[in-house]
Amino acid sequence: MIIDERRVEKKRLKISDTFMPDNEALLEGNSFFKKDVSYSINLVREMDKIKVSGSISTELSVRCMKCLEYFDFVINSKFDTILYPLGLVDFSFSSLKDEEMEYIFYSNGKIDIERLILEQVNLNIPYKTICSRDCKGICPMCGTNLNYEQCKCDKSIKGINIFNNIKG
Repeated sequence: MIIDERRVEKKRLKISDTFMPDNEALLEGNSFFKKDVSYSINLVREMDKIKVSGSISTELSVRCMKCLEYFDFVINSKFDTILYPLGLVDFSFSSLKDEEMEYIFYSNGKIDIERLILEQVNLNIPYKTICSRDCKGICPMCGTNLNYEQCKCDKSIKGINIFNNIKG
C-alpha cells in the first residue's frame, strides 16, 4: 500500500488494515505467515519528517534453533519511527552520518506502508528462535529430538570427531 505524503498534512492520518504478505518478505529463512498482518498506524507531519506510530499483529511459523521443529510465533507489537524524504540526504559524501543511520526514508513523495510494516515484523523476530525455555534440542550424534525421547547414544563420549570417517 502506497500513501502519497501530501495526504499527511498537519492533522493526523490514521490507517488500519490487514494483508497477507509474501513469505519471501521474512528475513528468517524457512519461516512463513500463518495469519494476515493486521496493523493500525498514525502518521503526523512535523516539518520535513513524518512521525509514524502504531501497532502490528500476526502469527508466524518459525523453526526452533535447538530442536529444528516448527512452532507458532505470535507478534503483537507497538512501534514509533520517523520517516524522512530521501532528498534530505547529501549524496556528495560516500557514507551516511551516524544520525542518518537511524532514519527510514521515503522517496518521490510516496510512503510504502507495507514495507514499513514488514520491517517491523522482521524486527520482532528474535535472532535465535527457541520454541520454549525447556527445549532440550537434538542429540548431536544421532539426531533424536530430546524433547520427545531419550536417545541411546553413549553419553561418555565427550565430543564428535567428524574426521574419523574421512579416509586419506
